[in-house]
Amino acid sequence: MTQKYYVERLLPIYCDAIKSICQIDNKPWLLQEDSDLSHGIKKRGLATEYKEAHNVQNLSHPPQSPDCNPIEGI
Repeated sequence: MTQKYYVERLLPIYCDAIKSICQIDNKPWLLQEDSDLSHGIKKRGLATEYKEAHNVQNLSHPPQSPDCNPIEGI
């Protein structure tokens, strides 16, 4: 997956969901992503700029650590 595809198709859905939840519950919400290059975690790019523009914060976690990833079991 490319950053362009991620920013155009998937990231807006996540950002809208976070924005909707923040309107209901005024607590900080974080987006958890793995180390895929399209997520812009390792290298600054379109995804990083999009998340900064929409005030989305990432939950950083060590790479390749399924024991620390609560989503892994789902």
